[in-house]
Amino acid sequence: ELKMDRRKRYGLVFLLCMVGGVEGFAQARASGGGVPEEAERGLGGYSHTVASRFSVAVDGGANFVVKKSPAKGAPFYIGGTGSYWITEWALMGIHLNYAFNTERFMALIGPTFRTDTWPLSFHISCKAGFARDGQEKKSRLAVAPQFGMDILLVEHLIIGLLGAWDLPTGKGRMPSQVRLGLNLGWRF
Repeated sequence: ELKMDRRKRYGLVFLLCMVGGVEGFAQARASGGGVPEEAERGLGGYSHTVASRFSVAVDGGANFVVKKSPAKGAPFYIGGTGSYWITEWALMGIHLNYAFNTERFMALIGPTFRTDTWPLSFHISCKAGFARDGQEKKSRLAVAPQFGMDILLVEHLIIGLLGAWDLPTGKGRMPSQVRLGLNLGWRF
């Protein structure tokens, strides 16, 4: 028998609603929009690329501490990412985030690899950088594997789901944490 507390049920319902909404929007965009079958012939066809190589995104969501720790406060985080698109499937990005319950600030840099399936795309990355823990008052090197999916809603607007596992290195009380959230981005 599977038992869930109220917060977990609401979180699961919210996540399923988001995934269902994104899927419905993708199907609506893929339906063609009333363009005649051969209207694009001689005009270059369809294109899913955007000319710019830069994007910014904000994200936020839940932050869970993996080990026991003196975490206090709301289990939420906020963050932001700036990316340079090397190609449509490879990006280099800088990610900053702050977790309220661990009082941890992280500055990470690293590559992201995306699938070339538009408008819905999946991505994976591994970023590394510094973590500053407000409770321990120390900085450490950290590694953060990240994964997610996003959808291009209009020509420049990207919305998606993001998951990350923050792994600080070294000895001490700084626990690892898992972040799950939504991101909203704009590609210039």
